[in-house]
Amino acid sequence: MTGPESKDTGIAGRRRFLALAAAAAGAALSPGPGEARQAARQAAGAAVEVEGFAPLPGAGAQAGAMRLALADALLAAALAGGAEVRGRTVMAGTRVTSDIVMVRPMGQVLAYEVLARSCDAAGCRVRLRAHVAPAATGACPARRHLLLAVPPPDIRVSTAAPAWAAALADDLALRLVALAEAAPEVAGLTRLPRDPARPEPRGSALYRAATGTAAVGGPGDHLLMLALRLEIVSRDLRLEVQAELRGPGGERMATRFAAAIPAPRPSILGDAAAVIAPDRAQMAQRLTRGAGPALSDLFARAGCRPALAVLRWTGGRLVAAAGARHGIGPASLAVTDGGAGFPGILEVTRLGPDSCELRPLDPAARAADHAGRLVRFVGVAEPLR
Repeated sequence: MTGPESKDTGIAGRRRFLALAAAAAGAALSPGPGEARQAARQAAGAAVEVEGFAPLPGAGAQAGAMRLALADALLAAALAGGAEVRGRTVMAGTRVTSDIVMVRPMGQVLAYEVLARSCDAAGCRVRLRAHVAPAATGACPARRHLLLAVPPPDIRVSTAAPAWAAALADDLALRLVALAEAAPEVAGLTRLPRDPARPEPRGSALYRAATGTAAVGGPGDHLLMLALRLEIVSRDLRLEVQAELRGPGGERMATRFAAAIPAPRPSILGDAAAVIAPDRAQMAQRLTRGAGPALSDLFARAGCRPALAVLRWTGGRLVAAAGARHGIGPASLAVTDGGAGFPGILEVTRLGPDSCELRPLDPAARAADHAGRLVRFVGVAEPLR
């Protein structure tokens, strides 16, 4: 096809492709040590050089065209890792009324470096070198660290368990939270006195006395929900734990683990006698021996996923409750979940510790239209070293 109509359709299609590209462009966020990044790149993928182009609609539009050219180059880089192509054609009789081709890149852009920028009367060009890994490799060159908020665990003790089991359950809850806080994937942890979704306090007075006073976690924090079940099975004391991470964008991940140890023999003072503190601490340590690795694996999997947030329009600015503490970089890109039209690509214009301001890469898009949408941050903006 030729003529003005085909040119407009091509530009719209390009923007659609860009949106799909960024949505799948990568899970790598928040760079770690340089040596680890370099080793991960060498093992996970390859470097490619690509060029992006965007037309220059008129005077004074060079900055917007340059941003679109960068997005176009990132699309080309992502396509280098493979692509899934789908088409849809709608016909009325013998006339084609709609013909759409959708290209979803299957590669992950792990890092990039701009090599050249230029503009002329036709438009702007950006040439870059990018490190790309196929999505099938599951590459995660640099996991971001998580900020956790932990309400009191949901504790259930079997009625058949001895009376001292309730105190042991408190010890187990405190120890599990301490293990979560000590995990290398966790940058900070806030102990909440109650579940933000429940008006009534949960957990024993002993547990609540060891928590903080913050009613809710910080913006962008992950909520760590712990559920414990302690029971006597045959002659063993058995612990079952479910740990669920709830992200700020509504995403959820969970893990389970269980452990059992021989139950202590009845005290000469009777079954209702409490186990002395050193014995309780030893039992809690033995029962939670596998909890640390299980929690670290859960946090590592969550840290390998892109950060999510819901966009807000406030004071004439588009704001997301995710900042430097959540692994967002000053040159990160973000993708909306869609809405009335196709998803949009946004860039960070101001970065704070707990939030950032964004604007669309497409200068024709209105920032306010993205309010209320879910946004996914893509860590493609790390310069190569």
